[in-house]
Amino acid sequence: MSLAKVIITSVTTMPVTGTIRDAASIMRDQHIGSVVITDKNVPLGIVTDRDLALHIGQTKEFDQNQSITRAMSKTVLMCRDSDDIFDTINRMNENNLRRMPVVNEENELVGIITSDDLLRLVSKELRELSMIFDKEMDNEFMHYDPSGHFIPIKESGQVAASF
Repeated sequence: MSLAKVIITSVTTMPVTGTIRDAASIMRDQHIGSVVITDKNVPLGIVTDRDLALHIGQTKEFDQNQSITRAMSKTVLMCRDSDDIFDTINRMNENNLRRMPVVNEENELVGIITSDDLLRLVSKELRELSMIFDKEMDNEFMHYDPSGHFIPIKESGQVAASF
């Protein structure tokens, strides 16, 4: 399955000309943990709430009007909307990333994918797979009682065949 079906397309961005204060205000107002820094809809970096905290903690004379480029992650690993979900999970794991901007063939930002979103998706798929198994097991170990109702074999007193 490709990422195009599961990405969040409403990505919060800000221009590379913004300030640390701008980024912090956006995150506070929108209750989010990251902002993608762009120039003409092309991702140049990403800043997270943790990036801001670390930057503030490491700066002796902190100025909230500093350029966002001082705090953002400048090396941004991105994925394409056509990438496979499991390949993306592997890339995120290998690079210790919780979120990745998603771009199209022209490197324009089209969405973002987070480890939380992927975990929800994979959990849902595993839940559905386990339901298939449960139904199969229920059918295999059911038996009709004399009135025509299904009952588990272990309650009917019969022994289930083993293969």
